Amino acid sequence: MPRDLPLQMLTTYPQGAGFPFFTWAQLFFTTADQEIVGWFKGSGDVGKPSIYSQQDISKMMKPLPYVTLSKVHDCLDKIYKFLTKNDPAFRCGLVWKGKNHLEIFAKVRDLSFKTSLLGTRIMPIFVRSRQTM
Repeated sequence: MPRDLPLQMLTTYPQGAGFPFFTWAQLFFTTADQEIVGWFKGSGDVGKPSIYSQQDISKMMKPLPYVTLSKVHDCLDKIYKFLTKNDPAFRCGLVWKGKNHLEIFAKVRDLSFKTSLLGTRIMPIFVRSRQTM
């Protein structure tokens, strides 16, 4: 595989509902170069996908500042480390829904490929400075 091949993310979004709000943060967290968006009208009728770079997305929407996204990323990382500290085999997914809304999903061990909503937490997303920790 060539080294200069761009990392691309793929998503779908309803046509006419504006631009997907999560794409800029998704590019930031994954360090992807491009987002491919497939626009759909109803069920199963996805139009020709469009390719957007991070610069294109930044022009279309007001992105969160890097400092804010870094704080959110650090906070999610701390929560993940806390949840997996006592049980390294514990599998979970953290879904940040914006502002102070976080959903935590856990993989059920008894059932393969099943997940359950471990909890929905409304909490302030802020990280204290490193000097106070």
